[in-house]
Amino acid sequence: MAPRMHRSAHAAMAFSFLGLARAGPFEPHRLPSNGPWFEGWYTRIIDSVANRSVAVIVGSFQSQGQHEFSSSWAALLATYPNGTMYTEQVFPKQSDVKIFDRGHPVAADPPKNRPSVFQVSSDVGTLSVNDSHSSLSFTFPSGFSVSATLSRRGPWGSSCPDE
Repeated sequence: MAPRMHRSAHAAMAFSFLGLARAGPFEPHRLPSNGPWFEGWYTRIIDSVANRSVAVIVGSFQSQGQHEFSSSWAALLATYPNGTMYTEQVFPKQSDVKIFDRGHPVAADPPKNRPSVFQVSSDVGTLSVNDSHSSLSFTFPSGFSVSATLSRRGPWGSSCPDE
């Protein structure tokens, strides 16, 4: 059995170490007329004081020959101070998966150099992004929950802060 975070630690994580998106590359894109195509987002929250982190990944896949997403996936990765990791994956019911750009279904590719504003939701949870602020709330089948309000995105590297 995987070690468990204290219920209060994973029930309402609210760190300001990481935000998400700024500029077109992070927003949902219009589906190509014919797959394959994958669209996904990754959020990692780091508690450097307690030496632990939690990551949530959500994504949808359009199979070859399909005109809509054919499956979606959500994953949780939690690391603990003792070096162990807990992982959980789920394939949400596709009819419950909604991806919106500025409150509307995605109909076109996003323009570059505008703040990202989008939401991805399913029966597992929701990721909402508004410029450099984001929130997420997910409950996985095991009962492991993570909720956070985030700001001040930490880019992958200073040479490409919005890629």
